Amino acid sequence: LSPTLINEIQRIIKDSEIMHEDSSKWPHQDENGRLQLEIEMNGQSINIETAKISSLADTLSTEDPEGLRVLYYLIQDFKCIILSIISLHFKIKPIA
Repeated sequence: LSPTLINEIQRIIKDSEIMHEDSSKWPHQDENGRLQLEIEMNGQSINIETAKISSLADTLSTEDPEGLRVLYYLIQDFKCIILSIISLHFKIKPIA
């Protein structure tokens, strides 16, 4: 990964403020699966494990909907950046 991409991922993580969230009130793994995320950045470490989040509506019926909403949007940002990189990598015609 390039330093520019790493800096962008770090910026996304910092802007999301996920490092300040407490996952203790989030739902635990269920029959639908789990979502696990571990981040180590700037000497801080966070390990998040919660039930799989299929949609934003899944966050509303929990004890900490705001915290799960932060995680949901962070995951969406990660998906977007990864899919963009894959798309750029497999372009047949170079962008001129």
